[in-house]
Amino acid sequence: MTTGTGDTARSTSNLCFRLMNHLGVHKSNICISPLSISAALQLTVAAAGGNTLSEMLQTLGLHSFGRDELALDYRTVFDSLNETNDKSQWKGEGASVKFLLANSAWFHQSVQVHPGFADHVQTQYAAECANLDFGNGSSIQTINNWVSQKTFGKIPSIVTQLTPANYFVLLNCAYFRARWSTPFQENRTLPRDFYLSDGNVIQVPTMHGFREVEYFNDQYMEMVQLPYTDDRFNMYLIQPAKNIDLPSFVSQISVEHWDSWMPRLTKREGQLAFPKFCMEFGVSLVSWLSQIGIKELFTPQADLWNILAPEQQKPPFLCVSDIMHKAFIDVNELGTEAAAATCVTAYGSAHMPKPPFEMTVDRPFLFVMADKVTRVIMFAGAVYDPRTGAPTY
Repeated sequence: MTTGTGDTARSTSNLCFRLMNHLGVHKSNICISPLSISAALQLTVAAAGGNTLSEMLQTLGLHSFGRDELALDYRTVFDSLNETNDKSQWKGEGASVKFLLANSAWFHQSVQVHPGFADHVQTQYAAECANLDFGNGSSIQTINNWVSQKTFGKIPSIVTQLTPANYFVLLNCAYFRARWSTPFQENRTLPRDFYLSDGNVIQVPTMHGFREVEYFNDQYMEMVQLPYTDDRFNMYLIQPAKNIDLPSFVSQISVEHWDSWMPRLTKREGQLAFPKFCMEFGVSLVSWLSQIGIKELFTPQADLWNILAPEQQKPPFLCVSDIMHKAFIDVNELGTEAAAATCVTAYGSAHMPKPPFEMTVDRPFLFVMADKVTRVIMFAGAVYDPRTGAPTY
């Protein structure tokens, strides 16, 4: 397999913890797919030029020399992850890992797409491309049906409104389903106390099991690695020490912390108890991306002209009006099912659109799902209350 530069994995990890820092202030459940967000932003990078491109590359920490090398690095991750669908050693219904990563680009029917851009995203990002009449409500259903299909119904929709002023929509979907290498016995799932951030105590269905796993703890936190049937995929449960609340912990973690934790995991036998949980989450990323350095992309000064054919009449400006991210996760005795979609919507007009409105684990905790081979983080989040989902900000 071709070895990439590692930009995609490093950038994805960095996005993960910076976004968790940002969202942690809400003190409510979080679920994101850094891999999906990174993929959608890389599609946007392919359309960008000038200062818009420079801002995106610098903020995302993408240092590859040119779009082709960056795309090759992404494709290395894409191909490696998709190998898992064909190489599982595990038999039986539902026992094998199922992973899907899909991209698409949708253009208003009047848009003449630059053939170089279309060829690039189709060849390097395996993106499906199509023109639609954005003035017709059926185009929303067409796009949402694609998202629902790629996420096996877990993200039924992500686009709520399109107009002829929308020039293009770039989309990524990610889906993961796998059993634990050692499932938890359902008859051992029992109600157990869970201590909320506000001091209240609730009872939640908690899974129990004795097993040999990778584990470490120090004065700040404890961490356990739970493998799926293909042990290149793992879930990591991270619980802060009792004297450290989760919002404070989340606000300070970084990719450097993550890298330092991995070598400290060692094989240990022990009792593990943690809650079942299931949640949906949604967030617009525009405000956060602007805060961390991607500013021009959302203004009339944006340079996204690489997406238009030379003969296409240019609008007064072409910028990104919204980047919406949705995610779903279900963690139970058998394993995990997770899905996400990230949607980049572009707007071209004489008027700017309105801005989008806006380890017994017995206390709030984090989860991170990662691939050991590519080192890419696929899903991550925080669980403050296992009984509830999460709001859309």
